[in-house]
Amino acid sequence: MFLRWRCVMVVALAMGFLLLRVVTMKLPFTVLPQEQQMFHGAMHVHSNLSFDANQTVETIASDAARAHLQFVILTDHQQRAPSSRYIDSVLILNGTEISLPHGHVLALGGEFVSPKNHESVSWSQLSQRGAMLGAAHPDSLKNPLTDSDVLHADAYELLSGSSDFYRLLRSYRMGWLLFFPLRPALALSHLYPSRALAVERYDQLLSLRPLRLWCGVDDHGRVHTAHRLRTYVTYLPTMMPENNAEHDAEQIDERLKKGESFCALGLYGDASALSITAKSGRGIDTLGAELEAPVEYKARWNGPRIAGHRFLLYRNGELLQETTSTHLEVTLSEPGAYRLEAARDVPTLWFGTHSVRWIYTNPIFVRSAFAQQE
Repeated sequence: MFLRWRCVMVVALAMGFLLLRVVTMKLPFTVLPQEQQMFHGAMHVHSNLSFDANQTVETIASDAARAHLQFVILTDHQQRAPSSRYIDSVLILNGTEISLPHGHVLALGGEFVSPKNHESVSWSQLSQRGAMLGAAHPDSLKNPLTDSDVLHADAYELLSGSSDFYRLLRSYRMGWLLFFPLRPALALSHLYPSRALAVERYDQLLSLRPLRLWCGVDDHGRVHTAHRLRTYVTYLPTMMPENNAEHDAEQIDERLKKGESFCALGLYGDASALSITAKSGRGIDTLGAELEAPVEYKARWNGPRIAGHRFLLYRNGELLQETTSTHLEVTLSEPGAYRLEAARDVPTLWFGTHSVRWIYTNPIFVRSAFAQQE
């Protein structure tokens, strides 16, 4: 009997410790002045036009405004919402998520594919309709896409809420769901599984096709949408909105098509302080550019110093350079796909910290001058 009570006391003390730890943990969040922010928002969001979502477009816009986002790209299943418009100062864009027999596809722009014929539509037919196609949650345990399917796409959803959820069910991080009602933002920030395998696959496919990098929230409005919309945020460094919905929507589509974007785990703060330039013989370019070597590559973090900050520059999936400096300058002389990741420290449940990759950029593609002449 005494031993049983000792066990109960130990469990109670452990639970009390965990609860106290969660209550007192501080979620690291980078705040930037309004004038320093770049245009950013959430992709792959579902409204009640989808059979598996229950939130109205107006609710989504309101939650996005509370999350300090400036645009939301709706991708309802087999549906396309009305024309782009501003609601609560948030630009609502319209795409669609198409369910094909071999997986799901995000389509931006182009001709709408009706629900009646989606099962008979092929990748090549979708491309002919003029849409930009993204492989939706290609690494999901529920709806994975084969490499051959992904290579038909224009973009790869490297960060995906759907992929996260199904991997979470098999992960030790699932315990954080217990603390979701108490600290939703903190709990969500610790639910991300490792993206190492997805990144490795993306780099391998990148060597075969210049796939753009996308990140999709895949939100269905079931819980705390304002927090969920910030899980994966898309940044458009060269975007200058004119508050004209049709014009701004076209500009966003164009930048996503070119790869002039990067993704960040938005629950850790605003990543607008990141700037990347690539200078070549033709002038100064940014993410997504295809340039002739040599290229002067510069990455800068122009905001407050972040604990555990690291820049990691990759070439064709191999680590080329790593630095704890907020400035990275290197001459790219070898052909390849160069992309940047940024890391930071976040607290762990048992005290201490661990490093998290919180920013992923689209690649810059470098060609050799000799190959260009050929």
